[in-house]
Amino acid sequence: MSYSTEYSYSEPPVSKSATGGYVQLLDYLIPEELSKNSDDLFRARILSGILLSYVVILLIGSVLFSIFSPVERDYQWVTQGILLIPALLFFSLLMYYKHRARHTFCANTAVAFLVVLVFFGVIISGGPLISPANYVIPIPPLLAFCVVGLRGGLVWAVLVLLIHLLLISLAMKGVHFPFLVDTRSIHINETIDFVIAFTGIMSIGLIYETMTSKLRAERDMQKQRYQFLATHDALTGLPNRVLCHDRLNGALQRSQRTGKDFALLYLDLDGFKPVNDNYGHEAGDTVLKIIAQRLLGQLREVDIVARYGGDEFVVILESLEKWGDIDSIIEKLLVSIRQEIKIGEHSVNVDASVGAALSPRDGRQADALIRAADKSMYRNKGQNRIAVSVSSP
Repeated sequence: MSYSTEYSYSEPPVSKSATGGYVQLLDYLIPEELSKNSDDLFRARILSGILLSYVVILLIGSVLFSIFSPVERDYQWVTQGILLIPALLFFSLLMYYKHRARHTFCANTAVAFLVVLVFFGVIISGGPLISPANYVIPIPPLLAFCVVGLRGGLVWAVLVLLIHLLLISLAMKGVHFPFLVDTRSIHINETIDFVIAFTGIMSIGLIYETMTSKLRAERDMQKQRYQFLATHDALTGLPNRVLCHDRLNGALQRSQRTGKDFALLYLDLDGFKPVNDNYGHEAGDTVLKIIAQRLLGQLREVDIVARYGGDEFVVILESLEKWGDIDSIIEKLLVSIRQEIKIGEHSVNVDASVGAALSPRDGRQADALIRAADKSMYRNKGQNRIAVSVSSP
């Protein structure tokens, strides 16, 4: 015979992939107070991820510029400073964010860092008309939309556009912009700027998509959990009264369709109240969970056991080979229930009264069957009852 397994809501396994490890790293960098709300957590992960990515990108860019030296030798310190100083600033901002949790301030500061970095690069490499740094101008507004929000992103986009138009206007009026790039390495400079821009934009897109997928998965998991709790008992994990009636109606429909009868058992624990009175509700909860598992262990997978009330359980038995099996099933359930239960340093014993109803003999509606089984249980109450006993080991 195949036995039932525990009704319970189980969380999906923690991802061991590279993405899962990256998210765990970001969660470590996120302020604890922002982890309590899913929307705040989503924004915090994006901001932390982008700050961390740009620290890495700027460090790599600094190495590339050092190796290929597209800037005139006398001004190489400018290139190193323009990349290393922002990398240090982004890292400092990341640490500040972790300890202070000021999301709006840190998000706008990160965008402002990028705006200054980008336009400083444009200015020292020939101005807005010819600068290879023009590739990276779209990055600050894109970052702003991701970490500040729609309204803040629009503000930063307009600001970046105005600054760029101002620089173009100055260039058209003949303002001279310094050109610190070695003309012999202009194509290398363009290539490195393009790689940095491409990597920066891709990192924003990848982080945003990764965090969006993570948020969607977490909300789906939360939705499943709420759906489970709406139809199951939070303590025992068994179907609750709502789901019990749904399953009972399903059994009635199948019975009418196939012409096969089924049985409904109504169990009420005897001696449960003294457990609560003597040892508290936590001990009572432990007893209920153990009894639920014992009931499941004596039933088939096709059978249904539900927690119908405080210390009341309902069992739906379908597809029985013969009705005489009901008595043996009830006896197995009672024997299981009566077994000693350990609660800390103490042992308790409880019993149960059981009533049975058969469909369609005792009713063709769910409520009628429940009432019939309940009346049967009260008629039998006390006949097989043992007083609750409490003893020390």
